[in-house]
Amino acid sequence: CPYFLGQELLRWADVVVGDVHHAFDPHGQLYGLAQSQDWKLALLVDEAHNLIDRARDMYSTSLSLSRVREVLAEAPAPLRAPLRRLAAELADLAREQPADYQPIQQIPDDLAEALQRVNAALAEHVQNHPLDVGPMLQFYFEVLGLQRLLDRLDTHSLCDLQRRGAPPRAVEAPGNLSLLDGDPADETQDVLLSVRNIVPGHFLKERFEGLHSVTLFSATLGPPDYPRQLLGLPEDTAWIDVPAPFPPEHLTVQVAHRLSTRYEHREASLDALVDLLATQFSEHPGNYLAFFSSFEYLDKAAARPVSYTHLRAHETRHD
Repeated sequence: CPYFLGQELLRWADVVVGDVHHAFDPHGQLYGLAQSQDWKLALLVDEAHNLIDRARDMYSTSLSLSRVREVLAEAPAPLRAPLRRLAAELADLAREQPADYQPIQQIPDDLAEALQRVNAALAEHVQNHPLDVGPMLQFYFEVLGLQRLLDRLDTHSLCDLQRRGAPPRAVEAPGNLSLLDGDPADETQDVLLSVRNIVPGHFLKERFEGLHSVTLFSATLGPPDYPRQLLGLPEDTAWIDVPAPFPPEHLTVQVAHRLSTRYEHREASLDALVDLLATQFSEHPGNYLAFFSSFEYLDKAAARPVSYTHLRAHETRHD
């Protein structure tokens, strides 16, 4: 496995280049390995503004009723009862909520217990069948990840339920267990239970504390207090604004007024647009990048002859 080969090579490496999930994802092994080996890990994170959304994804997950049905159809006999119970509890929760989308402050005890029983049954199955787990192993990781996030649910994350399809009808099953009409395999109803992380700093804070140092680089991260709170950075985090290496007089912003590139105006503005580009190049020869809103518009502009009948008489603004 290339992933675990990479983890083994970490023991002989002084410098490692990799994706941020190796250090921050709950399933990434770099952080845990560094702790167990007592390494002093100095982390450099480039494009750090992307870490906010990436970390939110790392600490968010979801489980749908259709996914439980899918696994139930292939599950061995010992796993069917707890999976049926989980499907039933999800359906009951969806049936009781007043709207198709509903935030949940706290998971009902019956659903939490059903999820715990599925986790326990899957753990035993994986342990007893290490060479023949099939799709059960992946599902075990999914429900285990959901369980861990639910156990740490707080104001930093949002838990919600989305109901899709026709409302299920309750029937009495043996043992007074409420099931979907016909069976949890009834495809008329689907429910998505999600934990969506909003403020990843709650989880990242412990990672930062366990590292020797972390340096974040970004051209767009700011103002300082905002990323500090979202990422869980220490209060004494140093913040350095590095001046741009380019002379400010080399930057010129020119705005072409009365030249519309909206879809309905593109054909009429082609001549003016092409002449504007040609005039700019004529006055200041060099390399330019021109961005167009569609390939069709680009092709038409490239094929248009330069007439220079439209001189650049537009107002300009220099910053």
